[in-house]
Amino acid sequence: NKGTVKGTHIGLNVWSGMDQAVASNQNYRNALSYTKPHTIRFHAAEQINTSGPRSWLDSNSNWVSTRIQSVLDNTAYSAERMVTITRWPNWMDGNNDGKLDTGNYAAYADWCKQLVTICNGSGRYVKYWEPFNEVDGPGNYGNDPSTLATIFKQVRTKMKEADASIQVGAPAALNPWGDSFLDGFLNGVGNQIDFFSYHYYSSNSSGGNIGDIYNGVDWMQSRATSLRNKLVSRGLNIPMFQDEHNMYDTWDKDSNGWMRSVRSAVFDALLLKAIAEGSDTTGLMSWNDADYTYGKFDPSNNAYTVRWSAHFMKLSRDHLI
Repeated sequence: NKGTVKGTHIGLNVWSGMDQAVASNQNYRNALSYTKPHTIRFHAAEQINTSGPRSWLDSNSNWVSTRIQSVLDNTAYSAERMVTITRWPNWMDGNNDGKLDTGNYAAYADWCKQLVTICNGSGRYVKYWEPFNEVDGPGNYGNDPSTLATIFKQVRTKMKEADASIQVGAPAALNPWGDSFLDGFLNGVGNQIDFFSYHYYSSNSSGGNIGDIYNGVDWMQSRATSLRNKLVSRGLNIPMFQDEHNMYDTWDKDSNGWMRSVRSAVFDALLLKAIAEGSDTTGLMSWNDADYTYGKFDPSNNAYTVRWSAHFMKLSRDHLI
């Protein structure tokens, strides 16, 4: 089969580069410019910590605009950008049940709107926004998707007050096979959603057979078709992003170091082929930019040396779109 590779199929999660010091490192900037993903997704769970290198908050859980704007400036080129807000700050979950307190829905919507203003209001345009990440587990809203849909609609409305041109999507689902949650969420949001997003890693087991991991791309494409059908059946002709993917779902399972080897480039090539031929998925975003397990760049000695999969991303960008 022949498919069409889109620019949005060549995307990258910026995790390490959420740190202002990393984003401004010239070696990192050179590696990112060389690889030049079409779409960059800024995401780190540590974003909502009140301290630490990848935190975007101060000690009072307020956004630090200078830090955020510096990160955006140092990763600036022709890429489309997505910012994922990890979830609400701790003070908005007063009873510590993993859910946003009912009385803080409006406060959370305002807090998310503030970040849009910090970015887009200063001329640092971010097109795509996710107001939470992987909150479909049982410790969050996995059993209550309708409430999460209510929160999403309120937040989306408020974020668009800051910039009506942005696209606000969800649910950045941890479990792409969670039909009960996904159906409930989509039923709840109706047509008040600009794109649909989910995560899918080939293996959730340690080690394993490389052939099985490669074959996981077929499952990814098959599932993409069924997810697209969910959207179509609801009259939703919207983008769909698999905005996290890689060979293993956690760093400690890659006992063979395959994600740092040429095998990672082979996996990315097989996935790109499958997704392009299937034509259901608008965009792919690999996890992640730089670390000692997943990263397209090796951060050792602050060199940010490009790995095999980064070379493949550049070749894809230069020759397939």
